Amino acid sequence: MKIWIANASIKQQLVDNIAQYKTIYRINGFLFLILGVLSLLAPMVAAEVLDYLIGGLLLVTALVQFTLSYITKRHWSYYIGSTIYLIAGLLLILRPHEGVMALAAIVGIFMLLQGCAQLFTASLYAPFHGWQWVLFSGLVSLALAGIIYSGWPATGVWLLGIMLGVNFVIFGLSMIMLTRYS
Repeated sequence: MKIWIANASIKQQLVDNIAQYKTIYRINGFLFLILGVLSLLAPMVAAEVLDYLIGGLLLVTALVQFTLSYITKRHWSYYIGSTIYLIAGLLLILRPHEGVMALAAIVGIFMLLQGCAQLFTASLYAPFHGWQWVLFSGLVSLALAGIIYSGWPATGVWLLGIMLGVNFVIFGLSMIMLTRYS
């Protein structure tokens, strides 16, 4: 059953966009495939790398916020947000196991929301050959969200890297397959 939400002009814009940027869609797909395979080969490493990356980004954000607040002589209340970024970044870096568990919970929520968004997107792409891959990608995201919470907390540490890998591989395939017939 196809869900026809978008009007004809929006669908034509999607057709034109895919045709015009076919190479970019494919490159995007292949990059996600590569990252997904690497994540599947070393899920614990992928989870820790993600933890450290996010922790580092939070520390950089804290530094920038502190600096801008000082330079612009902002009210003291602006430093509260900076302090929250600093504490969260330090916790992720200094307590990587707990950070990975927190990230696994967040990724589970992300997978749930992304799966719903991909189901909606699949309904927009329904006139294209390969739209079923976008639908499949959304269903896989929903299944992964279910898996992470069904075995919580034991699944949290290693499943994060595997989930990201599977999600990246399926999403990469969906982008490649979407352009296959355009």
